[in-house]
Amino acid sequence: MSTTRERRILVALFAAGVATFALLYSAQAVLPAFGAEFGVTPAGSTLAVSLATIGLGVALLVAGPLSETYGRIRLIRASMTLSGLVALACAVAPDWRTLLALRLVEGVTLAGVPAVATAYLREEMPRGFHARAAGLYVGGTALGGMIGRLVTAGVADVAGWRWGLAAAGAVGIGCALAVQLTLPASRNFTAAPARPRHLAALVRPAATDPALLALYGIGCCAMGAFVAVFNTLAYRLTAAPFGLSLAAVGLVFLVYPAGSVSSAVAGRFADRIGRRSVVAIGCGVTALGVVVTLVGAALLLSRCGGAPPSDGAPPPSTCAGQQSPMVTQPPQLTPLHRQL
Repeated sequence: MSTTRERRILVALFAAGVATFALLYSAQAVLPAFGAEFGVTPAGSTLAVSLATIGLGVALLVAGPLSETYGRIRLIRASMTLSGLVALACAVAPDWRTLLALRLVEGVTLAGVPAVATAYLREEMPRGFHARAAGLYVGGTALGGMIGRLVTAGVADVAGWRWGLAAAGAVGIGCALAVQLTLPASRNFTAAPARPRHLAALVRPAATDPALLALYGIGCCAMGAFVAVFNTLAYRLTAAPFGLSLAAVGLVFLVYPAGSVSSAVAGRFADRIGRRSVVAIGCGVTALGVVVTLVGAALLLSRCGGAPPSDGAPPPSTCAGQQSPMVTQPPQLTPLHRQL
């Protein structure tokens, strides 16, 4: 970036991307804890993630047109501040229904950033840096997804899920402060008339363009598969034969830096070989990763004695119970040994 202003824009939107996904998916790291606390099923506990995502998706339809009159900067700043406060409120929710309601609200408040981030970048950044800057913003979202889950799981394992969500909320507040201090005012934004007919005209192309509808479908399927895989991992790895703690399961999300790097690289390649090719390559790599994960898990489970019986009894053979040929009388293993 050639100017201080452009660097400030990238820093601010990187922080906004971190906060958006850190708060959106922080609850995913403690889904088993929700089940134990509120007596909900694994499927029911995933509502804490699904409702936030639904709130985000619906609010995006409103936040985009709203930014045309309200302003990009004001919407981003308001979104960051409100989201951090709602995240802290989730940590003190008295019951399951209140928690779900707050998570829905959190999805709504988070919509201000993804709804306008790329539009703001396109307006304020040099034309040759559009895709690269967008890739860096997406890299921030990937890093935020990792940070939110790691922080929440690590703190929850020590102090409980409420403190875990509170820690994620603190991350959001910190990012909101960074956005307030670094995001410069718009230079190229022109406010649209605050008339319903005019706003409807802005929305109509986005809701009728076949190419955009196809992209929406790709995004819906990709995110659906992505969230489902990690929802399942939280429960599967805390159960037998793995028996990992929330903090140990949270280490799975250390794969996220790969997403931060690849998104920035994808932005560069999009300028060179075209966006259509990059989307196709990304989908293929994702599908391959899921297949490798399934095959690896199947091989590991076969060595550990398979899935636990339906009655909850431990399997006849587990990884922790297998003996090395070099050891004739292994010591009694503790839960910590099993996790390691």
